[in-house]
Amino acid sequence: MKTNVFKLIIRSIAFLLIFCLLLTLATLVFLPKRNCEDSESAQVAGFYKEPDNTLDVLFLGSCNMYSSVSPVLIYEQYGITGYAMCCPDEEMSTSYYYLREALKHQDLKMVVVESLFLTETNTSRREHFNRYALDYIPLSLNKIALAWNISVRESAFMKKYDATAPDQLLTFAGYLFPLLRFHSRNDLSTEDLTDLFISGQYNFYKGGFPQYNYTSNDGLFWDKIFNGSRINDMAAQYVPMIKELCDEKGIPMIIIKSPNYSRWGYDDKQTKIVRDFAESLGVPFVDFHLPENNNFREWDYGYQTGRLNVFGVKKFSETLGRILSEDYGLQPTALSEKDKAAWDACVEKYYQVAEEKGCSITDGRIAQICNRDGAIRVRWNACDDCSTYSIYRCKGKDGTYKKLTDKAEGDYYLDEDVVNGQGYSYYVVPNEGALAGQKSQTAYYVYVDMPKDFQVENRNGKMRLSWEKVEGVKYYRIQRRRPNDFNFDTYTNKATGSYYVNDSNIKQGTVYYYRIAAKYEEDGVTYYSMTSVVRGMPQKTPVISSVSSSDSKAVINWTALENQDEIQIFRRSENEDSFKLIATVKGDKTRYTDKKVEVGVQYFYKIVSLRSAYGYDGVSDESNTVGVKVVK
Repeated sequence: MKTNVFKLIIRSIAFLLIFCLLLTLATLVFLPKRNCEDSESAQVAGFYKEPDNTLDVLFLGSCNMYSSVSPVLIYEQYGITGYAMCCPDEEMSTSYYYLREALKHQDLKMVVVESLFLTETNTSRREHFNRYALDYIPLSLNKIALAWNISVRESAFMKKYDATAPDQLLTFAGYLFPLLRFHSRNDLSTEDLTDLFISGQYNFYKGGFPQYNYTSNDGLFWDKIFNGSRINDMAAQYVPMIKELCDEKGIPMIIIKSPNYSRWGYDDKQTKIVRDFAESLGVPFVDFHLPENNNFREWDYGYQTGRLNVFGVKKFSETLGRILSEDYGLQPTALSEKDKAAWDACVEKYYQVAEEKGCSITDGRIAQICNRDGAIRVRWNACDDCSTYSIYRCKGKDGTYKKLTDKAEGDYYLDEDVVNGQGYSYYVVPNEGALAGQKSQTAYYVYVDMPKDFQVENRNGKMRLSWEKVEGVKYYRIQRRRPNDFNFDTYTNKATGSYYVNDSNIKQGTVYYYRIAAKYEEDGVTYYSMTSVVRGMPQKTPVISSVSSSDSKAVINWTALENQDEIQIFRRSENEDSFKLIATVKGDKTRYTDKKVEVGVQYFYKIVSLRSAYGYDGVSDESNTVGVKVVK
């Protein structure tokens, strides 16, 4: 009898082990695969590939952190090793459990926390962000605790909008065992079988995620400011826990505010809130967003969402690395030859990828060429030991180069001797320092005139864009964004002529920014002019449906209007030459009674609607004019 029970126990344990093994393998097959080179959600997976006790710094935070810092570039200059253990929309509870996970593998010397989600609050939970946070953490007590933390909030939110939504326990199970969510994937490929162990993918960016593009805002910058007027409940609970955990391990901690122009604007309210909170915890706070602390030109160092591009990342990482090294005295860990070679390879690849993307960050090389209004702008990566540069140019791709100047300073030069539709090649030579006399790579660009007199008009709820034609240009690119959007979206690349009427996905009474660029194609390559930017507001023309009179009054009725602040009513009597404003009512009203009238006199009425948003005052076209004779 005892033998049978023992066999049953052994079989049960074996079954459970086999079941767990198969479940793990199936999960790894069905789990979506993300690569550090093209996904800003592969940071957590790559962390577990780092050798134990080789990291000096852990960077925690959301996209503001991993888009701003490059541990690779900090290592290159200061020898400090670090990892950005981040995910999109990373809240402070996630940061806390990430730190606990990291301390199981690394003997850290510093923890840096980004401040966005100290005040920012998710008004809605989004499962894909939760997946980024959880899916690539190996099963552990930390993962269980974080999954439960997320599922409590997620299930409560979903129940508000859908009574049939899964309960908390099922939501928790789905986060803890991703196969329950991804078992129905219909896009499986051979990669899912050959690349089972996603957690083994090496992240040569060390958690950073540089962007290889530019803002192209051309004079218009962001009007979005931070969301939140206080330290949110999540941060109030978990940041002190992060601090307590750091204190237990004897690890210094700092809070930073990274450069992010779309999120912060130039509003310093968030800075004061975070500074006061950090001070209450005894944690140093450094605000890198303020212009005096970073000296960035946003049009060179940012990209569309307002965060930093690869050039801004390099500049910011050098600044942050200097502070860690000099202000906090952080001494790098002595790496083995093998580990040092791995980090050096990451540095080499970082520069190589930037070069391949056309965004060289190597000193003395051309970084970007673009069109400005009446000029081509050549920008290079300045050398610390060089004060002047020589700029050379030839017409076309092959020709005789001539020196434009040998006194260019800073990091860019405006070539104003250009002709519309003509291409030019350039190279730059430092005059002093270690790279003196060494030519940069050559770069070719076609100058294209900027469309002039770009205007937007409201045409009964449609936006009519107009501009002057550019000679030799067939097509124009038109882009649009709302104030709360991060990006301009391109909705046509083939606008022609000198006007375009937009009629799609426009909400009445909402401010829209529009920008236009002339397109020029040569040898299969597209070159864009500098963009012009305008803003406008679609507003349908109000319609008076009826005007009636009784009891010595006139009653005006109109069709309901969408998203308007005010309606202005204008009146003219048969004895007057012009209309006068007689009343203003709220935008959701559809009727007005005019009591200040005389019996027997005919009056004429018209209305306009008004809307103010983001500093823009929109006024609709005048409505139809309707008359009525007042009777008793």
